[in-house]
Amino acid sequence: MKLFDVMPERFFILLASPNRKVYAEAVLLLYEHYLANQFGIPYDVLRDALQELLETTAPTGLTLDQLDGDAVPPSEDLTEIDIFRARAGTLLRQLKLYGWIDIEDRANYQRYVVLPRYSSRILEVLKELCSQRAVEYQRFAFVTYTLLSNKTDRPGYAILEAEDTTRKFINALRELTHNMRSHMEEVVKKNSIEEVLDYHFDEYKAKVVDRSYHRLKTSDHVSRYRLKILETVQNYLIDPPSLRELVQSATQEDIAENKAEEQIRSALLYIEEAYRNLDDTLNQIDLRHHQYIRASFDRARYLGQYSQGLDKRLGQILEWVARHPTAEIATAFSLFGVTQLTNASLLPPRKKRPPLAPETPTEVVIPAQLRQRQRDLNLARLSNAITPAKVADFILARMGDRELISMADLAPSSTEDFVYMAFAYLYGNDGKSGYRIRRSPDAPVARHGPYTFTNHKLVRTSPKGGSAHVRRT
Repeated sequence: MKLFDVMPERFFILLASPNRKVYAEAVLLLYEHYLANQFGIPYDVLRDALQELLETTAPTGLTLDQLDGDAVPPSEDLTEIDIFRARAGTLLRQLKLYGWIDIEDRANYQRYVVLPRYSSRILEVLKELCSQRAVEYQRFAFVTYTLLSNKTDRPGYAILEAEDTTRKFINALRELTHNMRSHMEEVVKKNSIEEVLDYHFDEYKAKVVDRSYHRLKTSDHVSRYRLKILETVQNYLIDPPSLRELVQSATQEDIAENKAEEQIRSALLYIEEAYRNLDDTLNQIDLRHHQYIRASFDRARYLGQYSQGLDKRLGQILEWVARHPTAEIATAFSLFGVTQLTNASLLPPRKKRPPLAPETPTEVVIPAQLRQRQRDLNLARLSNAITPAKVADFILARMGDRELISMADLAPSSTEDFVYMAFAYLYGNDGKSGYRIRRSPDAPVARHGPYTFTNHKLVRTSPKGGSAHVRRT
């Protein structure tokens, strides 16, 4: 189907006429009333709104110079309000003539303005172009991941919607890239440093960096859902039953059975390719941003060197001197020097660094009572510390004359005894403790009071370098 099979051939004449600025404001106002009225705009309401628009824009010079084919004839009997009202009615007839609106007559002879399908879609695009809004890039990735991962009764429809959301996401990134390029072309057209700085901060930084680029690189980054989306898509592609379920669901969405599998597979592959190649797209956006920064800086530097102020005058003097090296500058220009000597203009003399003079050490006398108290605290801490000798004495005391006991025979009666049991595991294989722990994978778990432990065996041994009364087993 071709474009003008859907919409009238004269549809865009309004936006190409001499009155296009008025028509543009009128169609945007029309779209606002279209959104506010669900079942059609009352004809009188829209005519009054257009009349108010013509009245408020007339002082700014935005007027209808001559309406195409239906101008209001001048007359002394018509007041200014009547003229604007007549022009508002003419404006509505122009919109109807070129296919922007339709007019319906309903009950009680009430007239309503309705929009054709193509007109509402185009007005939506025009409104979006005129509005500077921040794009939520992470929203696209979140919606895509939600559609892919959530279990619904229509999984095939969810896959197709995820593909459509991914296309919108990629288009938004491409729009950001092309927008940066257009800003780069605009900044190099500026003719002064003030214009370059105003454009950089008021246009590029406020409308591109703050609203899109900075958020894309920081809080609105899409990497949070990227790996999850790729993993979900790959699971669908390598799992034939899941893919078959998607195809069967797609056949219930008015998709031909012979095209359902191809369409579902194509949608999954497109999503995978888009998010797999996302680094290339983000790198291209970074490259465009750096190109703009470089172009803006170069333009400002160029204008700074060749401005119309004092810098340019001095540059002209130096160029003239270079072309006439034998001429006397004083005869060509009225130059005089101004100098002023201050203490800050003089270079301070260097001073030799003085030799280092160390401070006199002071002796701090610690009272004998404080030293004794600290000594007692250290001895108490050492006496309470658990050492290998204390652990060995604890184990051998529980063994008595036996050569082999189990961990349960230690029978811990306090937290300190249970700590000794823990150190028995630690020192049970070092060969210096007088005992050895014999571990068994089938050893049961013993319980004694609130404590549980594996009931290994403890065997008496002769420690390395130990006394002869301990027998080796």
